[in-house]
Amino acid sequence: MLVACGDGVVMPGGAGGGAGAADGEANRLDAGMTEAEVLEKMGPENGFERNPVNLDQTCLSFNYGSEAAPRYVHALMERNVLVRATDGHGALCTFEAGAAGQA
Repeated sequence: MLVACGDGVVMPGGAGGGAGAADGEANRLDAGMTEAEVLEKMGPENGFERNPVNLDQTCLSFNYGSEAAPRYVHALMERNVLVRATDGHGALCTFEAGAAGQA
């Protein structure tokens, strides 16, 4: 199941996934952080995708779960600055074609 989470970002939902998860891993990040600051806090990303409709937007995924049960923080970046981060996702973040502008 894919759930649009604004700005055209599709955050995979499903078991344990998505906005509203309260794992607290996303709380390590603050809006306005640079990509370098995000990487310093979270380590190397496990997934990276650029928005094909808005090339200034990217989504970084960081796994904090196990290999058998991955859980991801999704960090939405715009012009290399953090806009939003959510945790508890069961899959890498992605952009769905045509989803830009959905809230």
